[in-house]
Amino acid sequence: MNFRKLLISTMITLASLQSFANDFKLNETYQKRYSQLPFRETPFADLKGIFPISEKLATGRKHYLLTYDSLDRVIEVKFLQHGKTVPLNINKNVVTHAPHIKIQFKEGKEIRTFFDELGKPALSNGAYKEVFELNNKGERTSLYFEDKNGNRTSSNWNIYEYQWTIDAKGTVIEQRFNEQGLPAEIRPGFPFYCLKLHYDQRGYLAMMENYGKDCKTLTQNNMNAAQDKLTYNKYGFMYSWNVYDAKENRAKGNGPNVATGVMEHDQYGNTTREYYLDELGNQIHNAYGWLNSIATYDDHGNMTSRFNHDHSGFKKIIQNLGYSGYVLTYDAHGRNRTSLSYYDDNKKPVKHKRRGYHSVKHYYNDNNKVIKIEFLDTQGKLTNRVDNGIAYIEYDYSGSSVKRLNYDKERVIIK
Repeated sequence: MNFRKLLISTMITLASLQSFANDFKLNETYQKRYSQLPFRETPFADLKGIFPISEKLATGRKHYLLTYDSLDRVIEVKFLQHGKTVPLNINKNVVTHAPHIKIQFKEGKEIRTFFDELGKPALSNGAYKEVFELNNKGERTSLYFEDKNGNRTSSNWNIYEYQWTIDAKGTVIEQRFNEQGLPAEIRPGFPFYCLKLHYDQRGYLAMMENYGKDCKTLTQNNMNAAQDKLTYNKYGFMYSWNVYDAKENRAKGNGPNVATGVMEHDQYGNTTREYYLDELGNQIHNAYGWLNSIATYDDHGNMTSRFNHDHSGFKKIIQNLGYSGYVLTYDAHGRNRTSLSYYDDNKKPVKHKRRGYHSVKHYYNDNNKVIKIEFLDTQGKLTNRVDNGIAYIEYDYSGSSVKRLNYDKERVIIK
């Protein structure tokens, strides 16, 4: 009898220890650093990084720190420099808009909460939270957005909800709806509706097909595109996109109105060159006037210039924009961008034709929050933008919410 009690007691103790061990294991985390996040067209795919970077090399460079749980799920993303969270730079992808993301998995949901560089709740594409619903396999089946008070809201792209199903071949069917329940395009100016998303073995989007609003037939949109096929190199860098029509022929289409866009990168994954091809493989200008886009970067990972070049490699003015390229400057630590200025092919200061200013300057407070933005002419004087009449913007952080005031150069408030 005593032996039986001892055996039961031992079994209970072992079970408790195993439970403790399991709980402890579930709480184990590990971290990895990356220079970049991969290309994303929709929020369906897993969070991941590309271009791993060592802790030593990452010290002064802007990079992403990803924290994983024991199930290898990303539970936190931070954009760091010198160990501190900093605002995202020009290299961010289209679905990631916050420098700090916390991810929770509970009750069949994956909840992503967004924060700014100071750890305060922040908007990411119009929402404070993204709530993914998961099936019993852990696959994402839908996504909705929440505001600061936990109420459902729409994203900045006027998307109220995403819905996903996965067919027997592993193809992801994505539908998006606005708050009225009507089909929503993938983002403003990109009229793809119901999508069939094909991912490669590494989880990168390999092909995206537009099946229109009824989700039944491969559909060519009003930008001459029905399919986008994407290619990646061994690092996970998306180095080309290729446009096809509804008959699966090569076509010039989408916003850039090219058949192919090709990108090259440096050792950290920064895009250093981008150029464009027609259906026959001939190099062409994109719809915005760029032919050969060449970019440079500093040791912090910030873009410092981007210029258009002709076929011979010489800088060339983009006629409809009025400039050949732009130069960006940063503070001494490489943290905050202080200016962006436009120049012609001889590095002479010029105005952006559509905006009406030569340079934009940013000023910051001691907390690295922007407090003033000025728009200047080629003489360094305040000038009214031609698109909205604004000459400078002031920000006030003293209240419960940020107050923004727009002024013209005569200090008259612009509504």
